[in-house]
Amino acid sequence: MSMFSLKLLCLLSCFLSCSPLLEVKVKTGKNATLTCQGPTDADIKQLEWTKADLESDDYVFFFRDKQTYDNYQLSSFHGRVKLRDPEMTNGNVDVILSNVTDYDAGTYECYVGKTTSERRKRSAPELINSIRLVVEDHITAKSGQRVVLSCNSNGPVTDVEWKREDLIKAGDVFISTDGKHISDKQHPYFKNWVELKDTEMENGDISLVLKEAMTVDSGIYECYDTQGKRRKIRSVTLTVEPGPSRDGKTTNG
Repeated sequence: MSMFSLKLLCLLSCFLSCSPLLEVKVKTGKNATLTCQGPTDADIKQLEWTKADLESDDYVFFFRDKQTYDNYQLSSFHGRVKLRDPEMTNGNVDVILSNVTDYDAGTYECYVGKTTSERRKRSAPELINSIRLVVEDHITAKSGQRVVLSCNSNGPVTDVEWKREDLIKAGDVFISTDGKHISDKQHPYFKNWVELKDTEMENGDISLVLKEAMTVDSGIYECYDTQGKRRKIRSVTLTVEPGPSRDGKTTNG
């Protein structure tokens, strides 16, 4: 093998292994398309869509030998996932997830098994694509109002982070570890002005409350479940319009 071919092979290998995780953003109640390109030169015998952060052997979507199997599917996805192209034309194995909720946020993986030319053997399903699904929301409030940024995880949770993209270097909006608020890692501006809606985080409710929002609170807030494998659940865009500030005066900034 020539040096050029070797370098090209190394570059391709790095690209395949280092390419960033595709992120799909969707609003609550809308449909999300999870893309995956299967082989175009072989018959697709098996298709598996899984959700990496769930401790279950069941699937988001399971297809084998031209038939879907609902009994292999997680109950929360029943009736909500279908092939974008039932014929899987040109290897298109995209699926559409309908009526998205916070609980759907996470990393999805697409596995494809095909028939090889060697004696028409069936290959084991291989990972083709990984997609991070982020649930978005947009809230508009008046300055001085109490604002709730909704976020829900799957089941019990004790570790949570709320971040704002433009303030990451200075600290978190809110952070809780083992069910305890960690104030020394919190951005000074938010101390005493934010809290969890439910301090017990029952049923996975990790919504954040801004006690008195101001126009400077406008921004993009991100909610993470950091228990075990860190998982981004929701992105909330908050727009705070001018109104009374925390000192009772009218503010435009």
